[in-house]
Amino acid sequence: MNSEKLKVKSKRKILRIFIFFIILFTIHCSLFTVSSAEIVDRIVATINDHVITLSELKERSRLRPEAQPEGMEKRDEKEVLEGIINMVLLLSEVKRLGLAGPEEVRIDSYRDTNLMIERFIDRRIKAFILIPLERSKDFYEGNKEKFRGKEFLEVRDEINLYLLEEETNLRLERYLKELRGKADVKILY
Repeated sequence: MNSEKLKVKSKRKILRIFIFFIILFTIHCSLFTVSSAEIVDRIVATINDHVITLSELKERSRLRPEAQPEGMEKRDEKEVLEGIINMVLLLSEVKRLGLAGPEEVRIDSYRDTNLMIERFIDRRIKAFILIPLERSKDFYEGNKEKFRGKEFLEVRDEINLYLLEEETNLRLERYLKELRGKADVKILY
């Protein structure tokens, strides 16, 4: 009977030692993994369920250098981040309103994204703007020196285009402000 108790005790002791080494090995492996982990990318903002990473922000900051003002070597990253957030909000609206199939709404293609947003703005904002004749005439009268002696009818289309763009920008700003109010936007940068 004593020999059976000794056998049981020795088996328990061996089992405890074995479990101890398994735990020790597990801790060692997890510490090694954590200490050798490398941050690949950093999240700079989230918009609802969309994440904007630092690498995406840096990439977008380098796009279209010809559009940057003279003397400015790098676009302001905060401004670029705001633009990406606006783009994500507008693309979400495009998708929500069913103006593009789900396969079309991608953020990875800069040219396609801009084209889709331009179409959205043309259909949902610009299409509802009418420039009254009086507003065009008032603009002409207030800026005659810029038109170098040309008559109103000669520059009316140019004036209307300018006023249309101005009004579109104002309405777009209001629309984006409204979208931001509804969205969960977190800037972590």
